[in-house]
Amino acid sequence: MRVSFFASLREIVGARDFELSLPADATVRDLAEELVRRWPELREQLFTDEGALSRRAAIYLDGRNVRWLPDADATRLSSVERVAVIPPAAGG
Repeated sequence: MRVSFFASLREIVGARDFELSLPADATVRDLAEELVRRWPELREQLFTDEGALSRRAAIYLDGRNVRWLPDADATRLSSVERVAVIPPAAGG
């Protein structure tokens, strides 16, 4: 699957996109953990201090925000082609 990072997250990763292979039964949580394993600086954006997925960054699977999916971080990635990781936007 192709994973894209935006804004400040792109600066942490050092690239806009990269290809990632995960096992067929991988979940959103597995994805987030793999991203943090590769780029530890993402931890504060992707996880709370308690270890839950954070609301600081939004993860989209083929254009759908994980927060609004029934299984959220337990959602399987088997048919996902594109992931976007987007930091919160501020402004007015």
